[in-house]
Amino acid sequence: MAKKKKTKSSRKVVAKREICGLHCPSWTTWLFVLLGAWFVLSAFDVPTFGGFWSWLILILGVCTVVCALNPAHRKTSCPFAGVPIWAGVLTIVIGAWFVLGDAGVITTFGISLLYLAFFIGTIVLLKIKK
Repeated sequence: MAKKKKTKSSRKVVAKREICGLHCPSWTTWLFVLLGAWFVLSAFDVPTFGGFWSWLILILGVCTVVCALNPAHRKTSCPFAGVPIWAGVLTIVIGAWFVLGDAGVITTFGISLLYLAFFIGTIVLLKIKK
């Protein structure tokens, strides 16, 4: 079998309808790996700052913004390709708010992260469908 030679330009091109790995660059994919490892180690008394789901929402917000800023992703089947940038920024703010709230730094006013994320997600989906 002959090896295909990869050129510098072929690595950066995202083919139409291609699903990119976790829709993020490799540095943001490693954020998910580090988050998982950090919370696995928390079982061995490694201190964590904030809750797992709060961090997950924060990282998803970062990935959404990164994806929304990449024009090549708009041509793919990336799940966040059509999400507006304001939704990513709002997700980052909500994630950071709940990370700090879980750590006891600020109050979340008793608002459930699940309900808030579902509410914002529904608004974004309705906005995309239009």
